[in-house]
Amino acid sequence: MKELDYMSPKIAFIQKSAYEKVSVHYLAGALRTAGYECQVFIAELENDFYGAIKDFCPNYIAYSLFIGEESFAVSAFRKLKENIPDATYVVGGPFTAIFTLIYRLPEIDYLFRGDGELTLVEFIRRREKGEDVSDLPGISYIDDTGGDHVNNDLRLIDVKKAPMPDRDIYYKKYEVLKNRPTKIFIGSRGCPYRCSYCYNAELSKIFSTPYWRVRPVKDVIEEVIYVNESYGLEWAHFQDGTLNANLPWLKEFLAAYKAAGLPPFLCNCRVENIDEEIIMLMKEAGCERITFGIQSGNPGIRNNVAGRPMDNSKIVNACKLCKDNGIRVGVDIIFGWPGETMEEAMDTIRCCREIDVDSYHSNILIFYPGLQVTRLAVDKGFIAKEPSLEEVDTHHSNMSLLLTENKRIMINLDKWFNYLIRYPWLEPLILPLLRFPPNRFYYILKNLHLLRRGLFFDTDRSKIGMIKDYLVLSWRAVR
Repeated sequence: MKELDYMSPKIAFIQKSAYEKVSVHYLAGALRTAGYECQVFIAELENDFYGAIKDFCPNYIAYSLFIGEESFAVSAFRKLKENIPDATYVVGGPFTAIFTLIYRLPEIDYLFRGDGELTLVEFIRRREKGEDVSDLPGISYIDDTGGDHVNNDLRLIDVKKAPMPDRDIYYKKYEVLKNRPTKIFIGSRGCPYRCSYCYNAELSKIFSTPYWRVRPVKDVIEEVIYVNESYGLEWAHFQDGTLNANLPWLKEFLAAYKAAGLPPFLCNCRVENIDEEIIMLMKEAGCERITFGIQSGNPGIRNNVAGRPMDNSKIVNACKLCKDNGIRVGVDIIFGWPGETMEEAMDTIRCCREIDVDSYHSNILIFYPGLQVTRLAVDKGFIAKEPSLEEVDTHHSNMSLLLTENKRIMINLDKWFNYLIRYPWLEPLILPLLRFPPNRFYYILKNLHLLRRGLFFDTDRSKIGMIKDYLVLSWRAVR
């Protein structure tokens, strides 16, 4: 992105963890195109997080909120308001469209629902001119009389007209992010599928226009070229929930990606839209790994609980096609479904053994508020009640809200999952261990395979440091 002659005001995006937020890419791209100065501040990467923000002298402090970040966002805003009281504190993000009442928190001045690029730019422009902002789409706040002002005119941006995302905001400041060999991209927004455990299913009900939109192929290719030429790129990771949801778009994208001679890429796909032609095109374009969200190896759980109607035969065939064509395969798995039995969980183990893929990632199901699977669990008596946002913020992979007797087994099965897949002969030894209380030792064992992969691929970090960080984080993760 070209350098601009900035005019006041200045906007500080803040976040806790050391990763790139695609939402910040787009918001910063829109703001900088409009001539505003932006900076991002990551708590984990700043020596003095609050001091650095204060030194920047921002007029606006923004948080693009993901579920589970509420506590940090509110705490950070509270501390910042003590030192920068004249700044305006704004929050956006996809989950604000569902959890609308967080604008009532005293730390938050304005809340935005819906796509924020154009709205945030217009909001700042009007505020600087002293103009009314009440009619801006999706804006919520406490007005001067202490009453609620909620604009329910929620809008989504036309991605064909969206400003190019600003990648410099992270890479020009944080070497550790710039030097990562794998960098993230997206080719679409939202998702056309209706999985019961995903907020995309709920968000698609809120907007009057389609929530799932694909970006112009030309824009996606230009973004990858820019990052590759400006900062270096060994792998492009397309984080779309489903890259192969729109097959005509995918074919156009693969042809353009191949023609541009770009580095290898990783992506997520659904097994339903996988056939030999697609896999061959993906391989030719440079696809090195596809991750499939299987979630359960039991068809009943997938169809009746997870909302993922697919046959085991399609899973097996899709994975085999990838392996036969030299594309690595990963799968995502969830344990702890409402009503899931030990036998149904073992169906997942057996399915993963059959497909024999390269990497597996598993989690315990977190019953987020407002989701179909959470409502089902409450209705059937599998959990006591729908948790609040504050309660979800404390949930993690070593706990579950399930009231079933086999809850402990499900939690531990998640930790021993990789070993049961890779070493079937260990099953008689591992199964009795599942009855012990969840503990830090099991948690440390869970992701050793990911640590090994990190030690191999991440050449910029100290091996000893990576091992130390892994042990410390794993130890602290169990609360």
